[in-house]
Amino acid sequence: SLFNERLLPYLLKYEYYQDAIDIIEELIRTHQASFELINNCAICYKQLGQYKKALYYYQQVELLNNKDTSILKDISICYENS
Repeated sequence: SLFNERLLPYLLKYEYYQDAIDIIEELIRTHQASFELINNCAICYKQLGQYKKALYYYQQVELLNNKDTSILKDISICYENS
């Protein structure tokens, strides 16, 4: 919903990662997944220490933008911690 889309930046800013994940995953299911949504989902899972889930989303991000080498660092961190 539009409300959730507007709420999401605040949840991320104030580190309500699980609430953000709930909204992001709903948005991904109901809209075309965007780079920004998938990347934010990966970041949230990483911040919660859920590295296997973060890795899944980082791999999706890398498929969408393989020119950003910082994603490889995040993928490496997830492998090391999962």
